[in-house]
Amino acid sequence: MALQAQDRIYSSINGYNNGGSWEYNSGSNYEYDGNGNLISQTELVWNSVSSTWENNYKYNYTYNGNNKVTLEVYQQWNSTTNQFEDYYRSTHSYNGAGLNTLIIDETKEGASWNFDYKIEFTYAGGKVDESISYTHNGTDWDIDSRSEIAYGTNGRVDVINIYYPNGANWDLTYRDLYTYDANDMVSNQTYQEWNTNTNTWDESEKTEYIVAANGNRTKETSTYDGDTYVKDFTFDSGALMSSFMHPFKDKTGLEYITEDFPYYNKVLEEVENGIYKTTYNYSNPIVLSVKEAKIVENKITVFPNPTRGDINIESLSNKISNVAIYNAIGSKVYSTNDTNFSIDFLKIGVYFLHLTTSNGVKTTKQIIKK
Repeated sequence: MALQAQDRIYSSINGYNNGGSWEYNSGSNYEYDGNGNLISQTELVWNSVSSTWENNYKYNYTYNGNNKVTLEVYQQWNSTTNQFEDYYRSTHSYNGAGLNTLIIDETKEGASWNFDYKIEFTYAGGKVDESISYTHNGTDWDIDSRSEIAYGTNGRVDVINIYYPNGANWDLTYRDLYTYDANDMVSNQTYQEWNTNTNTWDESEKTEYIVAANGNRTKETSTYDGDTYVKDFTFDSGALMSSFMHPFKDKTGLEYITEDFPYYNKVLEEVENGIYKTTYNYSNPIVLSVKEAKIVENKITVFPNPTRGDINIESLSNKISNVAIYNAIGSKVYSTNDTNFSIDFLKIGVYFLHLTTSNGVKTTKQIIKK
C-alpha cells in the first residue's frame, strides 16, 4: 500500500454525461520537480471495453535556473514499440531580464527536427508590446503575422491588433478587446475580424468571465460561430491553490498576460454545458493497465498541417463520430461531427483535435493554425 500526500494535483479525469451518468473518456497524470514545476503531463484514454487506462500522448518540460521552461517536447504513444516517441517541440529563449523573447517550434520527421513556426517578442517597460510570427518554408522564415499590444490605464492589456502582410504594407485583420471588472479582473474578451465589405468589425469569438472577489473564476461563457459553451467551476474554499503543486503555474512568463489565474482556492471540478466534466485528484495518479492496448492514432490522418483554415480528417479504420478542438490552455473552442471543415475563425496558434471514432476509441492530434 502506498499513501500519497495531498500536496499536489496528481491527476485529472475527463468525463461526459451519458444520459444521467458520468463516464470516463480521458485523463492526465502530472509530475513535478522539487520547485513545483510541472515536468511531465501524460495524457491517457479510457478503454471502456477492457475498463483500463492506456497511454495516448505526453508533454515533457525542461526549466532554467529561474524556473522558466526552456524546452517543451510533445510525444505520441507508439503501441508497437510500447514507448513515447518525439513528435513536436518548442524551444523558449529569454533575455537578461528573464523575459521570453523567442519561441521556435519544430516537427520531428524521421531522425531530424525541422523548423515549423516561430514567434519573436519585444518588450517596453518590462511588458510585451509586439510579437511577430513566422512560418518556415523549408529553407527560410516567412513572416506570417504581427501583433501589437496596447495597455489601458490599469496596466492591463486593452487591445491586441493583429496584422497580416500585404506586399510592403500590413493589413489590420483581427483584434482582441478586453474589459475588466471593479477588481481589475478580466470580465470580457472579444475577438473581432475586419469586414472589408462593410468596413466594420465583426465579432467572431467572445468569452465572458465571472470572477469572485478573491479571484476564483466561477463561470466562463464562450461563444464561437453561434455556439455557446458554459463552464462552471467548483472549489474547496477551505484550501488555497498556492498550497499545492499544480499544472497551471506560469511556465514562460507569457501565460497570464491576457488572462487572470483562475484558481485562488483549491479547484475540484470544471463542468461544461452540464455534459463534459474535469475532476482534479489530489491523492493519486491514474494507474495504467499492465498491457497497453493498441491505439488507432497512426491510422488517422489530419491534413493540411499547418493549415490556414481547412481541416480534412481521414480514418483508415473506424468512422470519426466527433471532433472537439481545444486550445493550448485546454479550453474547448469548437466541436463538430464533420471530418471536413474550416477553422478560419480561430486565432493563429497550436490546437488539439480530440477525435472519437464510431467504436468509442479516442485519440488526439495536434494542429497548427497559421
